[in-house]
Amino acid sequence: MPHLTQVRTPFHRLLLLAVVTIVAPMPLIAAEPIEIHHSPIENLERLDVALIDEAETSLDVAAYILTDRPVIDALILAKERGVILRILLDPSQKSDFVRLAPLEEEIRLKRKGPIMHLKAYVVDGERLRTGSANLTASGLKQQDNDRLVISVPSVVAAFRADLERMWTRAVPITRAQSGDAAPNRLPASPASGREKTAGAEAPAVKVVSGRKRPRRAIARKRYDQGSKK
Repeated sequence: MPHLTQVRTPFHRLLLLAVVTIVAPMPLIAAEPIEIHHSPIENLERLDVALIDEAETSLDVAAYILTDRPVIDALILAKERGVILRILLDPSQKSDFVRLAPLEEEIRLKRKGPIMHLKAYVVDGERLRTGSANLTASGLKQQDNDRLVISVPSVVAAFRADLERMWTRAVPITRAQSGDAAPNRLPASPASGREKTAGAEAPAVKVVSGRKRPRRAIARKRYDQGSKK
């Protein structure tokens, strides 16, 4: 800014003085308390991984579904560096419980009932990530979604209070198979290496001459016999 003595005309000197008088007392403008991003224009997966990597003390997660591999890996790394995690998932969805195995002690499932449709987490109790984007590869990179990061203390506190309410009622994943919050897709069996689907039933069979034959095979045989008549 030019010194007042460098302004030649009295008018411009007076104008400059008025601007300085008005602007000087104004406080510095703080950073925007809300960030918003959109997919597929932006890669929300990279943004989420970067935000999770910034966590130093805690991560409180409430996710309708959690399958995105880079996000899960970022959560695992956060645990390894000492970040305290709480991950609340909805039992109706097929989250990747196999990949989430290292975080088993940090995961709880909402009890059966109305779904928990949040896609949110809080970093260090200060920043809330929320929006329409599920923590899945398609939700973060392909679908039309928004992702907000909110640094308003009252908003963050309100979310954490709601999470605390849900967390105290939720069931640890280690006890979820008891039936009150059994997930749609259970972790893989160490023996078989295959995933088990909760509530899945074996294909219907019919015993014929001491042998079990699938209904489809029986129907096919009847069709073939009928076509020969």
